[in-house]
Amino acid sequence: MVTNQTYDLSEFGPLSNAFIDFHDTMEKFSVWLEESEGMAFKNFVKSIDLEQEGNGIANELSNYGKIESTTKIFAELRLERAREFGRSIHRCYKHLKFEKWDKETVKIRNLCVQVFAHIDDFFIPTSKEGKTHKPGSRVKLINYFFDEMDNDDALLNLFSRVLLDICRKTQTNIVQENEDKLALAARCLELHVGSKGLRMRKNNEILKRQIDTILWKDYVPSYVIKKRERVPAIDELIKFREHPNRNCIQILGEGGLGKTKLVIEFIKKSLKVENGGAEFDSVLMLTAKSEEQGEWSTDFSDFTKQEDLPSPRDPTLAFGHYISGMDFDETMEYIFKFAEVTRNDMQKLERAFRDDRLLIILDNFEDANEKNLEKFESFFEEVMQFENCRSKIIVTGRTKTEYTNDVQVLELQRLSDDQAVKLMKKRYQYEFERYYGGGEDSPHTRIFGEFRSDIGEDLITNIRKQVEKVDKELAAHFADGILHPGVLFYFISMLMDGLLYDEYKEKHQGSNPGFIQIFTYGVCHEKYGVRDYLESWEEWIKKKTTLYVQNDDVCMRILKVMAQSPDQFFNLVLLVDRLDHEQDSKETAKRAFEKLQSHQGILECHLELGTYRISREAINLYRLDANLKSDFDITKKVQSLVDEPETLAMELPGIIDLAKPNIHINEFHALVHAISVISTNPKCRGYHE
Repeated sequence: MVTNQTYDLSEFGPLSNAFIDFHDTMEKFSVWLEESEGMAFKNFVKSIDLEQEGNGIANELSNYGKIESTTKIFAELRLERAREFGRSIHRCYKHLKFEKWDKETVKIRNLCVQVFAHIDDFFIPTSKEGKTHKPGSRVKLINYFFDEMDNDDALLNLFSRVLLDICRKTQTNIVQENEDKLALAARCLELHVGSKGLRMRKNNEILKRQIDTILWKDYVPSYVIKKRERVPAIDELIKFREHPNRNCIQILGEGGLGKTKLVIEFIKKSLKVENGGAEFDSVLMLTAKSEEQGEWSTDFSDFTKQEDLPSPRDPTLAFGHYISGMDFDETMEYIFKFAEVTRNDMQKLERAFRDDRLLIILDNFEDANEKNLEKFESFFEEVMQFENCRSKIIVTGRTKTEYTNDVQVLELQRLSDDQAVKLMKKRYQYEFERYYGGGEDSPHTRIFGEFRSDIGEDLITNIRKQVEKVDKELAAHFADGILHPGVLFYFISMLMDGLLYDEYKEKHQGSNPGFIQIFTYGVCHEKYGVRDYLESWEEWIKKKTTLYVQNDDVCMRILKVMAQSPDQFFNLVLLVDRLDHEQDSKETAKRAFEKLQSHQGILECHLELGTYRISREAINLYRLDANLKSDFDITKKVQSLVDEPETLAMELPGIIDLAKPNIHINEFHALVHAISVISTNPKCRGYHE
């Protein structure tokens, strides 16, 4: 099976920082080489005959007519700064002998350590180190540099070759490279130097390489509602791109619906527009998704170990510069550097947005730290006032915030049956190639190969009918529970694993199931089925929400207040009255209170009054037990409602949630009695579970 193998770049910080200094120095040197005195030096060096014997080369160098002025330029350019890059290369090989290095990397190291580090000795060596290096080798190495600089993205290409060779020599556990060397170099610089190296990575060729690194390349159009009709979201993005006075747009949708995938497809279309249409010169993608959150895996082999989630920085899954909490100041640093204008000069930014074609994407904006949102609101408002712009900003997230209210919204819809079939066809082929494309001799290869023809127009209808026979409740939530891209991907991966197929045959005494039978079997599986998968998914979302709320100081202050009186239901007025007015205004409290209400499981709603109290789960999750001063009497509460079975049924989940871990025997009897009353009352059938 093909696996997502990528090199670990975590130890290349010193090399990356040394390269930035090397890059900046060499760029200035290259500019000088285009000037008259620099061209004269370059032509002189290239004219030296390297075949001459004796002291011929040394004599030519010492007789150069502009030694003094050229040496002065070398000192001003500080070419000796290249030494550290050469030393960093040496350290990264971890004492591996030179003969094991790639020949090109040896040249680059020697160029830095032997030539640029002792540039004062280039013409007439005076230092001990300078005298040890032969003049012919100095000339050869600097000619090598001249030839390299004639290529596009010369310095980044040079860095990428060095980095790839070091990775290959020191990380021999990687047997299949999934990443282009330029994409590898860009990822390394993104990781270690952030916006410092942004200008050299501002290149669509590098972007194309990064997109090509992503393994799952197929795209099935996602849809949004416009004028009560489902229309392709990509078409709406293209209209947005071509509109001169629409500068910002939001793409919203639940996790796994394909927001980032849609953006990547839009980038691909924008990089190769036909008939001379609009095209972006450069793309900047910033993401707030942290390593701690991880990237949810739909691979069946990962299902039982979702605590070890794939990294959002995995280049085979996505790309982008990570900014913790989408910090406003750091985001602005990236945006203004990307536009190559002075920081916070909105007039120059407007000019850049008008003159250039820049695309800026803020991905996973739901993870933006709350304290940044008001600043982002002001920024978006200003950008939306820019006129006749060719540059655009796209924001993706799960939910809309009041700080982006004025930004146009595209809200992705759930899959239709037709979309689901198209997606399954593409994903099935992708997984088949991943599992069996290597030519392995497996009894499943032929069987699963033949299954491809079963993915037809009526597939979803037939699966729905089969599920209904096995599990009516699951069938009732078919669209929500099964017709989700992540769920479909998971079950296709489960099928390819072969475990399910073999188990089905054994259970049904050797009969060979068709695709619909085996897929239905998987969906309803008691251990790996959709219920367990969605439960794991919800746990992951809950952890993500936990971080989201913990990063919001106002939300945490509200929860602490509510935890002090866990049985009390609060409205906004009562809540504001309990908060510290110097810290939290009514507006900030309202915003945080609404945010808490929007996340399932944190607050419990009183259905009649529309007020809220904190859930026991939230108290435990956010470790607010120290604030807990509960005088809730379970027995008394149940007794007060026992003559109103429907009300009791409605409130019982909340009563159970408030039960302490070590409840009294009388409280336990009261709960058992409550359940008995509900289960025997015909009016409460909907509450039996």
